[in-house]
Amino acid sequence: VATRFAARDGQARLRTSFAALAALAMMSLAIATLLTQTALTLALALTVLGAAALDRRFTLPPLAYFVQVGVIVLGYRLVVDPGVTWAYDAPIVEVLAAYGGTIAALIFALWLLLPLPRRATKIVLETGIMADTSILASLLLTRALVQAGGENFATSYWGLSLQALVWFFVAFAQFDRMRAGGPLRRVRRILGIVFACVGAVPMLAAMTLANPLMDWAEPVLGPVVFNTLMVAYLLPAVLFWLASRRLGAPGGWPRKALVGVAAALAALWLALTIRHVWQGPILSSGQVLQAEHFSYTIAMLLVGAGLLYQSIARASTTLRRAALVVIGMSVAKVFLVDMPGLSGLTRVSSLMALGLALAGLAWLNRWAAEQSEDAD
Repeated sequence: VATRFAARDGQARLRTSFAALAALAMMSLAIATLLTQTALTLALALTVLGAAALDRRFTLPPLAYFVQVGVIVLGYRLVVDPGVTWAYDAPIVEVLAAYGGTIAALIFALWLLLPLPRRATKIVLETGIMADTSILASLLLTRALVQAGGENFATSYWGLSLQALVWFFVAFAQFDRMRAGGPLRRVRRILGIVFACVGAVPMLAAMTLANPLMDWAEPVLGPVVFNTLMVAYLLPAVLFWLASRRLGAPGGWPRKALVGVAAALAALWLALTIRHVWQGPILSSGQVLQAEHFSYTIAMLLVGAGLLYQSIARASTTLRRAALVVIGMSVAKVFLVDMPGLSGLTRVSSLMALGLALAGLAWLNRWAAEQSEDAD
């Protein structure tokens, strides 16, 4: 029917597009009826790719809507049914075929549509590719960690964090698709909020109840830095920071909120990494070594100095104030926590070193303030 309409209507492609849409919809229904698991996912991905190819070859704009719906359906299959629960235990070849094949089909579809004015569809494809690739990376990392000895994946801090990452990827993809506009903008916002809330539950559990500081928590797996602490807290921090760069206007509250969450996760990772250096894989010991106390103080001073440098580079008063807060907290820690455990020459030397560091930071802060005034 589509070919007959195309021959009769010439450049008026509306009837041709509707006939092609009907054909694609019926083929999708047949595929869903006959196939399951990986075969169904790949078949649907090829159907989306076929719609993009038809649009590129014959300029059929309504097929772009089929592509957008197809990306959403593929996301549902990769996340929910059979979803990540199936992918945790399925044969690795099937997992790579389902996720890798879908990603490849979406990349090819995006390449086909690049010359066409399909802005909304291109945004949906881009975000779908990013989300699906991120989920695949998270799954492969999860399987590698489980194989390395993390049998209690479901209740471990890094397992909960990886589960949260999947939902955060999907949530940020929904927020990113809002840029395409259209009648689904509000639906995408609601879905993004729901997915973010679902991801927040295991993330909060990983930071609190399953935190490796708890007696019942799992130990740290791996060497210093490159271990399950990095997976549980630093990777989410990087994700939130990248999301802050892509989502929200500069200075807006969404961007500030994302940066705040990223900073909190990064600070938690840094503190736990320092403890891992001094305590080994078991972090739940109540003892805090004196050298460990000093390590926290040095880290806080370095973070404060880094924030001061960034405040100069970006002429940001907010960053300068944040740096002063961090430095003030480190000074308070020195006098309230570090000094009581020292005596004699060690105390004097420590106070002298702190005084020199603060003098340098004070000079840097004054120079930053002058730079901000000049910029204003």
